[in-house]
Amino acid sequence: MLSRRFALPLAALAAFALHAQDLPRPFSKRLIAFYGSWSKYNTPPYTAAQIPYHKLTHIIHAGINLNEPADGSFTIPASGFLEPELLRNAHAAGVKVLFYVGANDGNDYSIVTASAQYRQTFIRDLKRVISRYGYDGLDIDWEYPNGPADFKNFVTFMKEIRAAFPSPEFLLSTDIPNYPSSGVDFDHLKLYVSWFNIMMYDCAGPWTSEVQMNSPIFSDPANPDPQGSVDQAATDFTAIYHVPPEQLNMGTPFYGYDYTGDKELYQICDPCTDETVPSLNYAQIEPLLNKQGWVRRWDHVQDVPYLVRADGSNGFITYDDPESTYLRIYYADWTRGLGGAFMWELSADYNGHSQPLLEAMYAATIGARRNVH
Repeated sequence: MLSRRFALPLAALAAFALHAQDLPRPFSKRLIAFYGSWSKYNTPPYTAAQIPYHKLTHIIHAGINLNEPADGSFTIPASGFLEPELLRNAHAAGVKVLFYVGANDGNDYSIVTASAQYRQTFIRDLKRVISRYGYDGLDIDWEYPNGPADFKNFVTFMKEIRAAFPSPEFLLSTDIPNYPSSGVDFDHLKLYVSWFNIMMYDCAGPWTSEVQMNSPIFSDPANPDPQGSVDQAATDFTAIYHVPPEQLNMGTPFYGYDYTGDKELYQICDPCTDETVPSLNYAQIEPLLNKQGWVRRWDHVQDVPYLVRADGSNGFITYDDPESTYLRIYYADWTRGLGGAFMWELSADYNGHSQPLLEAMYAATIGARRNVH
């Protein structure tokens, strides 16, 4: 049974099961896919040939980081990153593709943005990429600006990129945590950025001191150490940071975490480490649903599922399934009025023949009716 806060919209939607592949692309919201160049090495492999372009509006092509030592340059390797059919197929379907630049170390962007020379080196390399390959925009993943100098330099950096690549022809986005550092200058950033991608995940993981949900839709008052929620993030960015809702995209995870040494929400794990809290893609979680000793449960406060061991032994998997993914995106897009949504990352729910989480995102994005169990 779902939370009452969804009772009215879902009652109106429940009459009809969506067959997304049979519908046109009547997008009035963005549905953005982060597509990693590493996906082609997955088992099963996921390449540009597997992408259902007609269910997307934009693709962010990830896999490139700033060079080290940081001087503003970045390099596209001779093999392993480029897929000519990616841009060709996307453009044929009316989908725009953004080029992603991250960093191996958050300090790299601190160094680059602080130097006028390094900022111009970055823009020079970006011009070469755009000219040669035909990307439609850029996504900056700086994790994370911290302190007055970073905040000021970030605005300068984005302003200079925008000057070199005018809007609306060129898209410019950046990825931000659901709890950004106090002092980030959204008032100026929003003048240059096409949109902000709210990384609404990793509210839990190896770094937390107790079992938490990876990406709650709503906050739980009983949470001893709240790490945010979709509802809270939408409120903060619109009411506190004054970012127009249409300039925000809500993130959803295609992965979860298994607290192997614990079995209850908010149980202290001492310590939580990478070894005791492994990350699992949805394609790895899906075969466990009510199988192999696992039982699915639903948190009625946070409106997300989790798995526990049927025999009461240790094991607690926080994850998202098609139901919670649909609810998250529908709530963000249509109840809170945000501009769209994205996932991290596109290949993680691919089971060799379908993408259940992407189907749920698509249904919610176009406002389609869908059975929710």
